[in-house]
Amino acid sequence: MFRLSFTIILLFALVLPASGSLITSDLQEYLETAEAGAEIPIIIDFFETVDLQTLGFFDRPVDRASMVRTLKKAAERNQSPVRDLLGWRGKRFRDLWIINSLALHADESLILALAEQPEIKKIRLDGIIKAEEPIQNQQPAAGWNLQAIQAPDLWAEGFTGEDVVIAVFDSGVDLRHAAIGSKWRGGADDWFNPYAAQCSTAACTPCEASGETPCDDETGEDRGHGTAVTGILLGGEIDGEPIGVAPGAQWIAAKIFRDDGTASLSFIHEAFQWILDHPDPPDLVNGSWGFESSSGECDGEYRPDVQALRNAGIGVVFSAGNTGPDPASSISPANYPESLAVGSTGSISSLFEVSPFSARGPSACDGSIYPDSVAPGFHIRTAAVTMGGLTPEAVGIVSGTSFAAPHVTGVLALLRNAFPELSMSGLEAALLQSAEDLGEAGADQAYGSGMLNALAAHHLLMGIPNISLHDPIAPANDLILDFGSVSPGGEVLETVVIQNAGSGLLRIEEIDTSALGPPFFLSVQDCTDISLGEEESCSLSIRFAPPSHEAYQGEILIRSNDPDENLVILSITGAGNSPPFPPLLVSPENQATGLSGPVVFQWIHQNDPDDDPVSDTLLLSKLGDFSDRILIGGESDASPRRMLTASAGSVLWLLGIIGIFCRGIRPSLKRMIVLSGLALLVSCGGGGGGNGDADPGNMVERTVTSLDPDSVYHWKVVSEDSLGGTSESEVRSFRTR
Repeated sequence: MFRLSFTIILLFALVLPASGSLITSDLQEYLETAEAGAEIPIIIDFFETVDLQTLGFFDRPVDRASMVRTLKKAAERNQSPVRDLLGWRGKRFRDLWIINSLALHADESLILALAEQPEIKKIRLDGIIKAEEPIQNQQPAAGWNLQAIQAPDLWAEGFTGEDVVIAVFDSGVDLRHAAIGSKWRGGADDWFNPYAAQCSTAACTPCEASGETPCDDETGEDRGHGTAVTGILLGGEIDGEPIGVAPGAQWIAAKIFRDDGTASLSFIHEAFQWILDHPDPPDLVNGSWGFESSSGECDGEYRPDVQALRNAGIGVVFSAGNTGPDPASSISPANYPESLAVGSTGSISSLFEVSPFSARGPSACDGSIYPDSVAPGFHIRTAAVTMGGLTPEAVGIVSGTSFAAPHVTGVLALLRNAFPELSMSGLEAALLQSAEDLGEAGADQAYGSGMLNALAAHHLLMGIPNISLHDPIAPANDLILDFGSVSPGGEVLETVVIQNAGSGLLRIEEIDTSALGPPFFLSVQDCTDISLGEEESCSLSIRFAPPSHEAYQGEILIRSNDPDENLVILSITGAGNSPPFPPLLVSPENQATGLSGPVVFQWIHQNDPDDDPVSDTLLLSKLGDFSDRILIGGESDASPRRMLTASAGSVLWLLGIIGIFCRGIRPSLKRMIVLSGLALLVSCGGGGGGNGDADPGNMVERTVTSLDPDSVYHWKVVSEDSLGGTSESEVRSFRTR
């Protein structure tokens, strides 16, 4: 046996200064408004840099130590004259050798003197980054997230993250919390708090001043962000219920955010240095933060830092950002090619649809798919700060991509536990390849590769077959093919794809259609008695031709050699149904302007051709595609078939989230069965049958208050009958005063 040795190759770039000052525009603006003699936080960047992209992915720790020595020597060599100048001026500085920079406070005269030094490439403001804003919750948590990613199935195999260490870059971690405190590794260098050293010259909170003992903010509006993230990563149980993905793992932490939710750029660089130069570095780093104020841009501030950690074999996971739903809303550092970006699923309408707030791709850095994958990030139950130990099992409910990211980091910890000999890049590849496809077929700019699936990733690495079904009706892999409403006498054909998401040979042994009767018909199938290799697939085509006005259901049973799911049941539903006649809008008129105060919406409720009860829903939106829609129930005083009577001006909501978890059900079904229902309690007219002619007696009126001033709103009305048939009115717009 022999060991390959690698020589680090340095690429030096000596670039002549551009014409004009080396002082960046943002620092120049700051100087123009600063008081005379004011000490300003700055970062000095030098020309000579190490091109980490040429280094590849090395084993650690030997090559990591060599890389650290190389970076430090390059910085020391290039910075020597400037360090002498600062020493002569009596200025203290912090060495950011990971990016060949220095951080310090300087007045205008020193900044101008530094700008004359030929070694310096740029002098810039040591800017501030804000922590991600958490998404406000509207519902109790369903406790759905761990089952959704199938983490307990991997625990049952004996893998809980044991011997794996995760570094948390956040606001800190509350050491007093019973579910996470005992999981701190507790070494002399396992807590990094750069703010503690500044407390002799600046006002600090107790946590900011804690240089030796981990803590978390207990004073600010967004207190406990890092504690919540750590709870999802590896927390134990609260009130007998597990909260963490990898409960056997350990944590170390860097407090990169002050207790007011801000962080200096230079202190985050120091946190990366702390990891890279750690005597016993972690396996993974979780970063639930990013430059949300500059979404859609590629800010390379921390790309060298991330490259250095990746080259040292350390996995780096970032939250994709709460900057959706617009396309091209990626944020840095998550959009670096070297980062693993995690978006969020979950909303008030469905737990397995991409969250409205989750950032979308493509990546602003290289145009690639963004995010890399998605994980639960909505209504997540986790640890909260203990208020000084008063509530050692404090629990919180959180939402945001900040809390989706630790699901991926935690699963990587489980896989590292199961396959310690594999590289981190290999584990990541398996995680992405085994993700369950959601949204559009294949990787897309909302879901990335799809929903995280711990068990499928493990099977892929083990060489075990894994059956996966996808149908064209979202959600694609819920094992329910719902044809919806089809007019009697018509027909619809849909195709279901059976794929091997594992790496072992998948044999389809039987397609049993004994529970599939008319009006459902299996038209074409090429799956019986065949074997599928990795990522290979076959398909079933099912035809639905309802003869009458009623609901139908059937099943197809699929037997295979999948060790966990040798029997998969595909449920098929549909209804013979004609949709209701679309509602007719009355007021406000299209493109009305100057509306103020409560706005009265009127429309004429139409009858249903099948005599089904019909509910109307008013939709308001500031966006033409209604992606930020507000749903408001309608009321029809003239309706003879009253579903619910509501007072004008009230908004009626009933949010239902139901979690069903049973070990006897196939894992994919067990995950997707965790349904969230959004049932709008509306009042509207059913109307007797008829030809849908408008009846002024079916006028519906709704009054809406608290609309934003000087804003353009779009509105429409959606009618839905009791069998799921829908129709929509025209879309109108208006402007408030």
